[in-house]
Amino acid sequence: MSMMCLINKCLIILVAGLLITISGCLPDSISSEEYFELCPYELKYGRKFHLDAPINISPHQMTYEVGDTITFSYEFTDTIFCHSREHDFVIGDFPFNTLFSLYRFDSEGWHSGLLENDIIIDSVYAPLIVDGTSRWSVGVNSFATYTDNIYSLNFQLILLTPGRYVTSFFDRSWAVDELDILDGLFPEYLSVTNNSGCPDARYGVCHGINGDPHYEAFSTEMTFLDEGSYRGRLYSLGTDRDDPIWGGLNEFGSHENQGRAAEWVGIFGFEVVE
Repeated sequence: MSMMCLINKCLIILVAGLLITISGCLPDSISSEEYFELCPYELKYGRKFHLDAPINISPHQMTYEVGDTITFSYEFTDTIFCHSREHDFVIGDFPFNTLFSLYRFDSEGWHSGLLENDIIIDSVYAPLIVDGTSRWSVGVNSFATYTDNIYSLNFQLILLTPGRYVTSFFDRSWAVDELDILDGLFPEYLSVTNNSGCPDARYGVCHGINGDPHYEAFSTEMTFLDEGSYRGRLYSLGTDRDDPIWGGLNEFGSHENQGRAAEWVGIFGFEVVE
């Protein structure tokens, strides 16, 4: 039986660079005709595999009390839906590497929620605290397990401080360049198996929230998160530029290179009361 790790503000370790996203187009090694002969799928969001990894929240509420515990988890087989190709593929040995961040908001702005609450996570997920910056909250980095064709991740948040909160989930795959993988900088991606036939080594993990993410009730906090941390690059998949929170695709260009779909970064709003 593995040990349980109680992580709090006393364990902060600086890990630089996890939140730096790599953008720009990669050089194509084959022609478009050759590519689509090998990968005969329509591409809704480009060649990157957009892997569906939905987050479960239990209990799923808008309001909690001090002392309550929230469980965040995902569990799914290695037959994974790709949002870009709109098709299921068997993806084996994928290194799901999740950074969970928690923001608490008040009249002064945002605060790192993990400095004011506790998180319990099993050591089997190799948890590591990632220090915050002026733009990003302190987070917890962890790896999903892969056993008997099942990926899983599970941790608990113990609520100690009243306030209004917003979560964020980010997978390192968005920050890994295909050339980095081929150069051996991230050897864990070389063992990934993919039955699509597509000649790609590019992935992005999409963390949706199962259930209501409470966008409207926490629109002020989420807009602040978008403008302050993401520099206005969050957009909604289902709306246009007039969306009051996310604004749709913005002036920075396509989501493939610059933006982040709010529905895919695990944004969830909730309040903690006495």
